[in-house]
Amino acid sequence: MQVDRRHALAVGLIPALGAWATVLIDVTLMKAGKRLIDVADQCGSHRADVFVHGAVSLNQGFIVSSLVLAATMVHLIDRQFHKAAIWMAAAAVISGVGQVHAYELTGDGIQNRFGFMAAGPFAAGYGLTAVLLVVLHAGQRAEQLQKPDANGPS
Repeated sequence: MQVDRRHALAVGLIPALGAWATVLIDVTLMKAGKRLIDVADQCGSHRADVFVHGAVSLNQGFIVSSLVLAATMVHLIDRQFHKAAIWMAAAAVISGVGQVHAYELTGDGIQNRFGFMAAGPFAAGYGLTAVLLVVLHAGQRAEQLQKPDANGPS
């Protein structure tokens, strides 16, 4: 099976890169005799340029979130906003229950966190994106209905 050239950018690698960065950060800290929980809050602020919490969020459930983001991008490229909205709604649900992006830092490392609105900000972001895509789809449909039919009677 061959990938359409238009879809080449829709590979969904960002979460996988976040997972890779998390492993690099964790191993580096272990070699330095430190723990992620001890330094995470110092990172990503005015004191550092490494946003550890973002990388860890992307790490959690990265295979699923990569799949969802890639599918969304394919539908956006094809201007199928309604299908992209469905994927974003699914992302809102799975992040809301903690399948992706939800974590808790403990002395033992990164732990999964499941439960209602476990990754609330991500769920809200995906949900708002789904709403925006539904609006874009409605605008696209209205535009199509206003165009005269090229094959119909004149």
